[in-house]
Amino acid sequence: MGPPGRVALRDPTEDAMPLAVDVSKRTQGDSQISSVVRLTGELDQDTSAIADRETKNVFNEPCRVVVFDLAGLTFVTSAGVAWLLASRRTLEMRGASVYFSSPRPAIRRVLEIMKALPMSSVFTNEAELDAYLAEIQRKVSEGE
Repeated sequence: MGPPGRVALRDPTEDAMPLAVDVSKRTQGDSQISSVVRLTGELDQDTSAIADRETKNVFNEPCRVVVFDLAGLTFVTSAGVAWLLASRRTLEMRGASVYFSSPRPAIRRVLEIMKALPMSSVFTNEAELDAYLAEIQRKVSEGE
């Protein structure tokens, strides 16, 4: 247990849940238009190396949109948040728009407290993100 008055998100004596990373790509013709990176488990100093290895190709391929699906992320440390920030920065430098979908309440709160991500790029679920992306496309097609 943590100090009095604090809520432990995970019992430190429990074995950490390893991180699973699943990357899916959407293409249009020969062009990759989006990638979804699903993180399941815990993102910390040890598992961020796994995330690096599993996402290396995503970061090196041209892509317009990358969505990090955080629904399966159960625990994050400052090292995990640093990995998310570095990933976002790398992708944006390569011209991709980066969004974060479906964080659990505890993960969302950590991101808010650390002011780690612009909350305008964090969506409650995929439907909310899809509605946002549809609105952007509508505006572009109407010349706004």
